[in-house]
Amino acid sequence: MKIYNEIQINGYSKGICNKPFISEIYEELYFDKENIIELDQETKILKNLKKLSLNNNQIEKIANVPQNLKQLTLYYNFTKTIDSKIYQENLIFLGLGYNCLTDEMIGSDILCFLYKI
Repeated sequence: MKIYNEIQINGYSKGICNKPFISEIYEELYFDKENIIELDQETKILKNLKKLSLNNNQIEKIANVPQNLKQLTLYYNFTKTIDSKIYQENLIFLGLGYNCLTDEMIGSDILCFLYKI
C-alpha cells in the first residue's frame, strides 16, 4: 500500500482528501502498522509535513521524502536501502532501528549525513 492511498482510504471525505488540501494541511502523519510498502512520489507533495511515523510496516527502500520533513521514524520495517536524496538540512531525526541495514548498504555518504543529525 502506498502512503497517499492510505490517506485516501482512512475515512477522509472526498471534499478534504484532494492533493492541494493534503499538501497544505498535514504537518504530522502517523501510519504505524498499516502494511505500507513504499514512500511513493505522491509523498513529496506533502510540503508542510514535519513529522512522519511509518513504524512496523514493510518499507524496503527509503526514498521520496518530503522536502521540509524534520522527523522520520521507520522502526521495525524491512529497510535495506536509503536513497541519497533524503539528505536534507531540515531532517534532524531519522529513526531506523530494527531494520535490515548493513554497513555495506549504508555507504560512506550516508554515514556523513547521519553524523550531522
